[in-house]
Amino acid sequence: MAIKFNQAYIDTLAKAHAPQETVLATSAGVHKPIWALGIPFFFKTYLLIATERRLLVVEHRRGFLYDRMEKVERFAWSEVASAKVAGLLLKKTLKLAFTNGQAAISMVLPGLLGPIAQAKQGAQTLVETWQRGKTLPSTPAPQYLPAQQSYMNVG
Repeated sequence: MAIKFNQAYIDTLAKAHAPQETVLATSAGVHKPIWALGIPFFFKTYLLIATERRLLVVEHRRGFLYDRMEKVERFAWSEVASAKVAGLLLKKTLKLAFTNGQAAISMVLPGLLGPIAQAKQGAQTLVETWQRGKTLPSTPAPQYLPAQQSYMNVG
């Protein structure tokens, strides 16, 4: 994995795409599709940023000359159908499924030399945040305005 995420990069992305929200957990993983046949050029690296309101999924791709950020997707916690960390001791995977028709993501969590420090702990914290956040509403409750007086005259 050639991509390394530092804290300044994570904070910049969080402030740009989820302003005034607190970052609760960060993790990173690599999606290795079966059709890629183990060729790293076709792998996607995901940076996951969990806030109290939403999950940011930042997709990175490898290029010939440099790695690049491909896209950023924001999901409210109510749009995440399931989040699960599975696997044996050394090889853990994070599986995310969405309710809005988005394809599910399965990514391998890296070890010590991965793109982010403590990715496995961050993924576990992300799952715990999802379990707490799935009960919260996806948008703030509407503010009710005072009742307006009728403009029709009776009589």
